[in-house]
Amino acid sequence: MSHAVPSYDPFQPVLQVVERYRSDVHRFGAASSSETLSTARDQLDGPLPVGLEAFLQRWDGAALFRGVLRIRSATDLAPACDTARGVILFADGPGANDRWAYTLDADLRPLFGRWHADEALFEPLHSSFDRWLHATVAILDRDVRDPTERLQTRLELDPGAASLHLALAHVARASGDHDAARARLERSTALDPRLAVAWAHLADLHTTSDPASARTALAQALRHLRLPRPFPARQPAAPPLLRALSALIDDDDGALTDALECFVDDGAEDVRRLAGSRLLERLTTTLAQRHLRDGDRSAAHATLSTLLERSADFTLRRLPAEALLQLIDLDIDSGEHERAETCLRRLRGRTDLVGCRALLAAARLATRRQEPWAEELLAEVLTRTATPMTRDLRVQARVRVRALTVAAERQRLEGDTAACAQSLGQARPVAERLGDPRLRAELALIAGDLQRALGSDPRAEYAAARAHAEAAGDTESLLRLDIREGERLQTEGETTAARRMFLRAAGGFREAGLALREAWAHHRLARMGDPKAAERARTMFKAADLAAGVAATDVACGVPLASLDWHLKRTADHARERTNARRGRPPLVRADADLPERRIGAHRRAIAACEPRIVAGLATKLDSAAQTLDAALSRVTDPTLVRYMAASDLVSAHRSYDAAGVMLRHLLVIRPSGLASAALIGALVRSPNMALVHGLIESLERADLHPRGVAAAAEVLGWRREASAVPVLMKLVSGSSPVTVRRAAILALGRIGDPVAVDVLVDALDRERESHDAAIALLLLGEWVGLSAQAERLSRDRTESGRAAGELIGRYGGPSHLLMLYRASERTDDVGLGALQGLGFLGDPRVVPWLIDAMGGRDLRRTQVANVALELLTNHHEPPEEPLLRVRWKEWWQANAGNFRSGLRYRHGRLYDPGLLIGRLIHDDPLVRRSTYDELVIGAGARLAFDAEGPYRVQMAHVRAWREWWTQSRGRFPQGRWTFHGEEIG
Repeated sequence: MSHAVPSYDPFQPVLQVVERYRSDVHRFGAASSSETLSTARDQLDGPLPVGLEAFLQRWDGAALFRGVLRIRSATDLAPACDTARGVILFADGPGANDRWAYTLDADLRPLFGRWHADEALFEPLHSSFDRWLHATVAILDRDVRDPTERLQTRLELDPGAASLHLALAHVARASGDHDAARARLERSTALDPRLAVAWAHLADLHTTSDPASARTALAQALRHLRLPRPFPARQPAAPPLLRALSALIDDDDGALTDALECFVDDGAEDVRRLAGSRLLERLTTTLAQRHLRDGDRSAAHATLSTLLERSADFTLRRLPAEALLQLIDLDIDSGEHERAETCLRRLRGRTDLVGCRALLAAARLATRRQEPWAEELLAEVLTRTATPMTRDLRVQARVRVRALTVAAERQRLEGDTAACAQSLGQARPVAERLGDPRLRAELALIAGDLQRALGSDPRAEYAAARAHAEAAGDTESLLRLDIREGERLQTEGETTAARRMFLRAAGGFREAGLALREAWAHHRLARMGDPKAAERARTMFKAADLAAGVAATDVACGVPLASLDWHLKRTADHARERTNARRGRPPLVRADADLPERRIGAHRRAIAACEPRIVAGLATKLDSAAQTLDAALSRVTDPTLVRYMAASDLVSAHRSYDAAGVMLRHLLVIRPSGLASAALIGALVRSPNMALVHGLIESLERADLHPRGVAAAAEVLGWRREASAVPVLMKLVSGSSPVTVRRAAILALGRIGDPVAVDVLVDALDRERESHDAAIALLLLGEWVGLSAQAERLSRDRTESGRAAGELIGRYGGPSHLLMLYRASERTDDVGLGALQGLGFLGDPRVVPWLIDAMGGRDLRRTQVANVALELLTNHHEPPEEPLLRVRWKEWWQANAGNFRSGLRYRHGRLYDPGLLIGRLIHDDPLVRRSTYDELVIGAGARLAFDAEGPYRVQMAHVRAWREWWTQSRGRFPQGRWTFHGEEIG
């Protein structure tokens, strides 16, 4: 076989091998036309490498060594896979699964190598097609079968291939020959200084033997690393680079920091793969840690913030959670708590270790701000971390010991020395195993505070804390120890030295960017009589909305009322935000109520810690708001109403008799109406002031009070479930009190749940205006007689309760009430409408045709109620404002009737059971939550707590308790049945 060749032919070595074989061993295709090559370039969306294009211009594919190696024709060139479209397959063999491909590196230089289809990864070997071809043909010609020998053969024929030296370095390292691996890597980087993966492996090799060389190599790897990687590499740079970085993380080399900054700023134009996203996040957080170690908090914050901003524009949309958590910690420490809360919102609902760390951050915030629910947050973190959540148990252990540390700090602040000692005892062994000096310093500092609280000498603990802090280079811990030293000096009467120590700490905190720590240092100076320090502390605390700090500074200065207007204004602002969140006003959802509720809780705690003098000031504000509200109709957004709600919240938090008197006067004498009354009652229901209970019970027996005030007092006692009020409430029900008072007392007895009230409530069934309330109260107590009385009234057309009777029977009755409700629904008055609605609550699919037929008349109200009842049963919605509503429902039911079984109970399209109701406890509408809770108690017979209009976090804790109950009780409740206090009916 002969071929005409030019004077210089890159394929001459291959042709020489070909010449030695018979003509049928190697077959070459005809030359490709320019049109074919142009089409191939268009299909591949890019130019062909020069050498490959030259080959195809002469031969459009080839089958060498009787087809063992097949070079594809121009029309057969194709991307390796959908996720690596820049990797183009151009040859196959000698193995059945061997694929050869080319791609371009970050500098648009061609690379030729093996495509590992099973891993979807590319292994570069050569930088030109002709060198790949020469080496591959030589391997086949010499029958080289050992993988290492094949690499050596390729290197013999292509000695300048940096990728081949890298591949042989991997072989040498795998065999344990680190010297040979190091030599290969050094040769690879010399041939191609831009090969980041070779620099990364070289740095990894040097970390134990030559740290200086490791730093140099790591810096080079970072300077040449680029994202996105143009292809998925079989030997990526990330693993060795991150190993080397972990080994050198504490190194003070500025060049390494510069290289990290260079990559973070300029090395990542985009991120397309998960591995690249994780690498960028790890390098960014490492850079932030180095900035933080150098005392540059602003640079650390800017680094993390930039990554979070850029990640939203990357091709791969992934939240860099580690960077976000570090940013949250920075904001917590620097006093930027609102910014931290905004970041925490992005992690809400996560149940993995990241979610645990977010809960821990929220607990740290609550502890720093002295807000409520920190204990619940910490308890949840400790529960979750009690069992393995991740393969990296060291990270989980660190989260757990941090939670124990925060718990110890919180318990020390609350004066619970026994719990604090227990938390410290659990945390210390884990901290020792982790070997983190900063963590041990913090634990030692808290231990010193505990010793002071116990009346012991804390100096040994503080000395240990200082040693650990110095070992970690932790400026914050050292400055906190200066504060403790100042307090010791002050106790011993050395006020000048103490003042000097506090001033030094304040300056240090200011330089470190720890604003709230600085404010507390000024607070200590204020306690020593420094008015300028007091004003400075007060200003800084107000800027951070730190109620505890403001109140403590005012008390220290002897003016507890100085910031009362500020407390009231901030509580009102938070109350407004809480209202918007509870209403689900976009972009807020109900979970967003947690933040303003915690902020309000902080102001409540701050006020509660003040002396009773502050109550008089709050009473004045409350009276003023009440007078204004009385003169005009208030809306939920009315500023005066919001101020009244805020003042009610704050007064109810104080445990004094004076505070109880103020609240009782407003409830019983001033008697605000509407939303103000609801806010006042809610504040009284959740008040920790036990003096209120005595006053409320006394008010029930006073004849000089307005009935509306007495009814409100009965309502509060009912929601508080005050068993001591039962005898007085029973007297009200059976006596000659106004009907409004008797109805409130009846419902209160049902809420309290004492069976001793049953006879009194049964007597109330005979009184028409009280019968409905008595029936509900009896149902809550587990007595069916009230429902039977309502059913009898409805069947005899004697009820005057309007829609209430039908709805009550449908919601709490059984299948035996179906016919009665069906007959009552034929009435055209309110009673008939209530019966229609009751059929929807009853949930038997047999009523669907009747409800559809009920839409046929001209009574618009009847059509609307029937539509709502159908939706309640089926969970299907048909717009009532559009024409042919009845026809549309008929068509839907014909298509879907098979999904429902007659004789079973449905609600919202699902078979009815307590689990369905528990899911409804998180509904946005408080009326739905309240009615669902009553139905759950009456149907299931369990009396677990639930505060339908209380704080969001409390509600979620109640819902979790209900879900745990349901997990244990599910087997007792078959789906689709009617139940009463846990027993099946009908």
